[in-house]
Amino acid sequence: MYICKNNVFKEHNNIGSDPILLMSPHSGREYDSFFLKQTSLQTYDLRVCEDSYVDILFEKSIKKGVAFLDAQFPRLLIDANRNPFEIDSSMYKTIPKISTDKRSIKVEAGIGLIPKVNLSGKNIYDEKISFDEVRRRLFNYYFPYHKKIRESIDKMKFNHKTILLLDCHSMPSFSCDVSIDIVLSNLFGQTADMVILKFMQKKLIEYGFRVSLNDPFKGGFIARRYGNPQKNQHVVQIEINRNLYLNEETLITKKESLKYLQNILSNLIKETLVFFKERYNN
Repeated sequence: MYICKNNVFKEHNNIGSDPILLMSPHSGREYDSFFLKQTSLQTYDLRVCEDSYVDILFEKSIKKGVAFLDAQFPRLLIDANRNPFEIDSSMYKTIPKISTDKRSIKVEAGIGLIPKVNLSGKNIYDEKISFDEVRRRLFNYYFPYHKKIRESIDKMKFNHKTILLLDCHSMPSFSCDVSIDIVLSNLFGQTADMVILKFMQKKLIEYGFRVSLNDPFKGGFIARRYGNPQKNQHVVQIEINRNLYLNEETLITKKESLKYLQNILSNLIKETLVFFKERYNN
Protein backbone atom coordinates (compact mmCIF):
# COMPACT_ATOMS: atom_id res chain seq x y z
CA MET A 1 0.00 0.00 0.00
CA TYR A 2 1.34 3.43 -0.96
CA ILE A 3 0.43 6.53 0.99
CA CYS A 4 0.69 9.99 -0.56
CA LYS A 5 3.12 12.13 1.43
CA ASN A 6 2.13 15.60 2.60
CA ASN A 7 5.27 17.29 1.27
CA VAL A 8 4.80 16.43 -2.40
CA PHE A 9 4.15 20.01 -3.51
CA LYS A 10 3.51 23.48 -2.18
CA GLU A 11 0.64 25.54 -3.53
CA HIS A 12 0.99 29.33 -3.35
CA ASN A 13 -2.02 31.61 -3.67
CA ASN A 14 -5.38 30.83 -5.18
CA ILE A 15 -4.94 28.74 -8.32
CA GLY A 16 -7.63 29.67 -10.80
CA SER A 17 -8.21 33.26 -9.81
CA ASP A 18 -6.04 34.32 -12.78
CA PRO A 19 -5.55 32.47 -16.10
CA ILE A 20 -1.86 31.93 -15.32
CA LEU A 21 0.01 29.37 -13.22
CA LEU A 22 3.73 29.12 -12.53
CA MET A 23 5.20 25.68 -11.84
CA SER A 24 8.60 24.42 -10.72
CA PRO A 25 9.01 20.63 -10.96
CA HIS A 26 12.78 20.55 -10.36
CA SER A 27 13.61 22.91 -7.48
CA GLY A 28 12.53 20.55 -4.68
CA ARG A 29 15.10 19.99 -1.94
CA GLU A 30 13.32 17.79 0.62
CA TYR A 31 15.22 14.52 0.41
CA ASP A 32 13.36 11.33 1.27
CA SER A 33 15.22 9.56 4.13
CA PHE A 34 14.74 6.18 2.45
CA PHE A 35 16.37 7.50 -0.71
CA LEU A 36 19.32 8.90 1.25
CA LYS A 37 20.00 5.43 2.63
CA GLN A 38 20.11 4.06 -0.92
CA THR A 39 22.71 6.44 -2.31
CA SER A 40 26.34 6.92 -1.38
CA LEU A 41 26.56 10.37 -2.97
CA GLN A 42 27.37 13.30 -0.74
CA THR A 43 24.95 16.20 -0.26
CA TYR A 44 26.69 18.47 -2.80
CA ASP A 45 26.58 15.79 -5.51
CA LEU A 46 22.84 15.49 -4.94
CA ARG A 47 22.00 19.17 -4.70
CA VAL A 48 23.99 20.20 -7.77
CA CYS A 49 21.25 18.51 -9.81
CA GLU A 50 18.46 20.74 -8.49
CA ASP A 51 17.06 23.64 -10.48
CA SER A 52 18.52 25.68 -7.67
CA TYR A 53 16.11 28.05 -5.93
CA VAL A 54 13.72 28.55 -8.83
CA ASP A 55 10.94 28.91 -6.27
CA ILE A 56 12.89 31.76 -4.69
CA LEU A 57 13.49 33.40 -8.08
CA PHE A 58 9.73 33.87 -8.39
CA GLU A 59 9.21 34.80 -4.73
CA LYS A 60 8.28 38.40 -5.49
CA SER A 61 5.64 37.26 -8.00
CA ILE A 62 4.26 34.90 -5.36
CA LYS A 63 4.07 37.73 -2.84
CA LYS A 64 2.06 39.73 -5.37
CA GLY A 65 -0.51 36.94 -5.58
CA VAL A 66 0.58 34.92 -8.62
CA ALA A 67 -0.37 31.24 -8.34
CA PHE A 68 2.65 28.97 -8.05
CA LEU A 69 2.96 25.19 -7.73
CA ASP A 70 6.35 23.78 -6.83
CA ALA A 71 7.41 20.21 -6.24
CA GLN A 72 9.04 19.71 -2.85
CA PHE A 73 10.79 16.46 -3.79
CA PRO A 74 14.10 16.56 -5.69
CA ARG A 75 14.37 15.47 -9.30
CA LEU A 76 16.94 12.80 -8.38
CA LEU A 77 14.25 11.02 -6.36
CA ILE A 78 11.88 10.97 -9.33
CA ASP A 79 11.70 13.38 -12.25
CA ALA A 80 8.26 14.94 -12.67
CA ASN A 81 9.29 16.20 -16.12
CA ARG A 82 9.63 12.70 -17.58
CA ASN A 83 7.19 10.25 -19.11
CA PRO A 84 6.34 7.66 -16.41
CA PHE A 85 7.52 4.92 -18.82
CA GLU A 86 11.03 6.36 -19.22
CA ILE A 87 12.41 3.55 -17.06
CA ASP A 88 15.96 2.21 -17.29
CA SER A 89 15.50 -1.52 -16.73
CA SER A 90 19.24 -2.01 -16.08
CA MET A 91 18.86 -0.26 -12.71
CA TYR A 92 16.61 -2.86 -11.09
CA LYS A 93 17.05 -6.34 -9.62
CA THR A 94 13.93 -7.55 -11.39
CA ILE A 95 11.47 -5.69 -13.58
CA PRO A 96 7.87 -6.62 -14.45
CA LYS A 97 6.77 -6.98 -18.05
CA ILE A 98 5.61 -3.42 -18.57
CA SER A 99 6.01 -0.98 -21.42
CA THR A 100 9.19 1.05 -20.99
CA ASP A 101 10.58 3.74 -23.24
CA LYS A 102 13.97 2.10 -23.83
CA ARG A 103 14.65 4.29 -26.87
CA SER A 104 14.35 7.52 -24.86
CA ILE A 105 17.36 9.79 -25.19
CA LYS A 106 16.95 10.72 -21.52
CA VAL A 107 17.03 7.08 -20.44
CA GLU A 108 20.13 6.43 -22.55
CA ALA A 109 21.80 9.42 -20.87
CA GLY A 110 20.97 8.04 -17.41
CA ILE A 111 18.42 10.75 -16.59
CA GLY A 112 15.09 9.01 -17.09
CA LEU A 113 12.17 8.87 -14.68
CA ILE A 114 14.45 7.60 -11.91
CA PRO A 115 17.86 9.13 -12.68
CA LYS A 116 20.84 6.81 -12.75
CA VAL A 117 23.56 9.45 -12.65
CA ASN A 118 23.89 12.96 -11.28
CA LEU A 119 24.82 16.13 -13.17
CA SER A 120 28.51 15.16 -13.13
CA GLY A 121 27.85 11.66 -14.38
CA LYS A 122 28.41 9.99 -11.01
CA ASN A 123 26.37 6.86 -10.31
CA ILE A 124 23.64 7.57 -7.78
CA TYR A 125 23.38 3.93 -6.64
CA ASP A 126 26.15 1.43 -5.92
CA GLU A 127 23.95 -1.55 -6.67
CA LYS A 128 20.68 -2.42 -8.36
CA ILE A 129 17.52 -1.48 -6.49
CA SER A 130 14.10 -3.08 -6.13
CA PHE A 131 11.45 -2.15 -8.68
CA ASP A 132 9.12 -1.64 -5.71
CA GLU A 133 11.07 1.58 -5.23
CA VAL A 134 9.82 2.85 -8.59
CA ARG A 135 6.25 2.16 -7.52
CA ARG A 136 6.80 3.86 -4.16
CA ARG A 137 8.09 7.01 -5.79
CA LEU A 138 5.44 7.05 -8.49
CA PHE A 139 2.55 6.74 -6.03
CA ASN A 140 4.02 8.94 -3.30
CA TYR A 141 5.40 11.75 -5.43
CA TYR A 142 5.00 11.66 -9.23
CA PHE A 143 1.32 10.82 -9.59
CA PRO A 144 0.14 13.21 -6.82
CA TYR A 145 2.10 16.09 -8.39
CA HIS A 146 0.63 15.49 -11.85
CA LYS A 147 -2.83 14.99 -10.37
CA LYS A 148 -2.49 18.46 -8.85
CA ILE A 149 -1.48 19.92 -12.22
CA ARG A 150 -4.57 18.41 -13.86
CA GLU A 151 -6.82 19.67 -11.05
CA SER A 152 -5.27 23.14 -11.39
CA ILE A 153 -5.90 23.17 -15.14
CA ASP A 154 -9.54 22.16 -14.63
CA LYS A 155 -9.99 24.89 -12.04
CA MET A 156 -8.39 27.53 -14.25
CA LYS A 157 -10.45 26.54 -17.29
CA PHE A 158 -13.64 26.68 -15.23
CA ASN A 159 -12.90 30.36 -14.55
CA HIS A 160 -11.16 31.38 -17.78
CA LYS A 161 -11.54 30.71 -21.49
CA THR A 162 -7.82 30.33 -22.14
CA ILE A 163 -5.01 29.53 -19.69
CA LEU A 164 -1.22 29.80 -19.56
CA LEU A 165 1.15 27.58 -17.60
CA LEU A 166 4.76 28.68 -17.20
CA ASP A 167 7.01 25.68 -16.57
CA CYS A 168 9.96 27.24 -14.73
CA HIS A 169 13.47 25.79 -14.71
CA SER A 170 17.10 26.79 -14.35
CA MET A 171 19.96 25.49 -16.47
CA PRO A 172 23.65 25.01 -15.67
CA SER A 173 25.75 27.51 -17.59
CA PHE A 174 27.64 24.75 -19.40
CA SER A 175 24.39 23.49 -21.00
CA CYS A 176 24.01 26.48 -23.30
CA ASP A 177 26.02 28.96 -25.31
CA VAL A 178 27.73 31.67 -23.25
CA SER A 179 25.60 34.25 -25.06
CA ILE A 180 22.32 32.87 -23.67
CA ASP A 181 20.73 34.06 -20.41
CA ILE A 182 17.23 32.64 -20.82
CA VAL A 183 15.63 30.05 -23.09
CA LEU A 184 11.90 30.18 -23.82
CA SER A 185 10.40 27.13 -25.50
CA ASN A 186 7.11 25.79 -26.80
CA LEU A 187 8.16 22.91 -29.10
CA PHE A 188 8.09 25.34 -32.02
CA GLY A 189 4.47 26.32 -31.48
CA GLN A 190 3.09 22.94 -30.41
CA THR A 191 2.59 23.76 -26.72
CA ALA A 192 1.87 27.50 -26.84
CA ASP A 193 1.12 30.25 -29.32
CA MET A 194 4.36 31.72 -30.72
CA VAL A 195 2.87 35.16 -30.06
CA ILE A 196 3.21 34.53 -26.31
CA LEU A 197 6.81 33.37 -26.66
CA LYS A 198 7.77 36.39 -28.73
CA PHE A 199 6.05 38.78 -26.33
CA MET A 200 8.02 37.39 -23.41
CA GLN A 201 11.23 37.42 -25.42
CA LYS A 202 10.72 41.07 -26.37
CA LYS A 203 10.15 42.09 -22.75
CA LEU A 204 13.21 40.22 -21.50
CA ILE A 205 15.39 41.76 -24.21
CA GLU A 206 14.13 45.17 -23.13
CA TYR A 207 15.40 44.32 -19.63
CA GLY A 208 18.81 43.55 -21.07
CA PHE A 209 18.73 39.74 -21.22
CA ARG A 210 19.89 37.57 -24.10
CA VAL A 211 17.02 35.27 -24.99
CA SER A 212 16.90 32.18 -27.18
CA LEU A 213 13.74 30.52 -28.48
CA ASN A 214 13.55 26.69 -28.54
CA ASP A 215 17.34 26.31 -28.50
CA PRO A 216 18.94 24.36 -26.92
CA PHE A 217 15.79 23.43 -24.98
CA LYS A 218 12.57 22.82 -26.89
CA GLY A 219 10.17 21.84 -24.09
CA GLY A 220 9.97 18.76 -21.88
CA PHE A 221 7.33 16.22 -20.91
CA ILE A 222 5.22 18.66 -18.88
CA ALA A 223 5.00 21.10 -21.79
CA ARG A 224 4.11 18.29 -24.22
CA ARG A 225 1.64 16.67 -21.84
CA TYR A 226 -0.34 19.78 -20.91
CA GLY A 227 0.27 22.25 -23.72
CA ASN A 228 -2.56 22.25 -26.27
CA PRO A 229 -3.26 25.61 -27.91
CA GLN A 230 -6.19 24.11 -29.86
CA LYS A 231 -7.87 23.47 -26.49
CA ASN A 232 -6.92 26.91 -25.15
CA GLN A 233 -4.13 25.48 -22.94
CA HIS A 234 -0.74 27.13 -23.46
CA VAL A 235 2.49 25.98 -21.80
CA VAL A 236 5.76 27.88 -22.07
CA GLN A 237 8.95 26.41 -20.64
CA ILE A 238 11.41 28.89 -19.12
CA GLU A 239 15.09 28.02 -18.57
CA ILE A 240 17.16 30.55 -16.61
CA ASN A 241 20.96 30.42 -16.65
CA ARG A 242 22.05 29.68 -13.08
CA ASN A 243 25.15 31.80 -13.48
CA LEU A 244 22.88 34.87 -13.41
CA TYR A 245 22.09 34.40 -9.72
CA LEU A 246 24.12 31.48 -8.37
CA ASN A 247 27.74 30.55 -7.69
CA GLU A 248 27.58 27.18 -9.40
CA GLU A 249 30.62 25.86 -7.52
CA THR A 250 29.34 26.57 -4.01
CA LEU A 251 25.58 26.67 -4.76
CA ILE A 252 25.40 29.95 -2.83
CA THR A 253 23.19 32.62 -4.34
CA LYS A 254 24.58 35.95 -5.51
CA LYS A 255 22.49 38.12 -3.23
CA GLU A 256 22.20 41.31 -5.28
CA SER A 257 21.89 39.49 -8.59
CA LEU A 258 19.16 37.29 -7.17
CA LYS A 259 17.24 40.30 -5.92
CA TYR A 260 17.54 42.03 -9.29
CA LEU A 261 16.36 38.94 -11.15
CA GLN A 262 13.41 38.54 -8.78
CA ASN A 263 12.28 42.07 -9.68
CA ILE A 264 12.68 41.47 -13.41
CA LEU A 265 10.76 38.20 -13.32
CA SER A 266 8.01 39.79 -11.24
CA ASN A 267 7.64 42.54 -13.84
CA LEU A 268 7.71 39.99 -16.67
CA ILE A 269 4.94 37.89 -15.12
CA LYS A 270 2.81 40.97 -14.45
CA GLU A 271 3.20 42.21 -18.05
CA THR A 272 2.60 38.75 -19.49
CA LEU A 273 -0.56 38.35 -17.43
CA VAL A 274 -1.95 41.68 -18.67
CA PHE A 275 -1.07 40.81 -22.27
CA PHE A 276 -2.54 37.31 -21.99
CA LYS A 277 -5.82 38.52 -20.49
CA GLU A 278 -6.29 41.17 -23.16
CA ARG A 279 -5.46 38.91 -26.08
CA TYR A 280 -7.04 35.61 -25.06
CA ASN A 281 -9.68 36.22 -22.41
CA ASN A 282 -11.63 39.28 -23.53
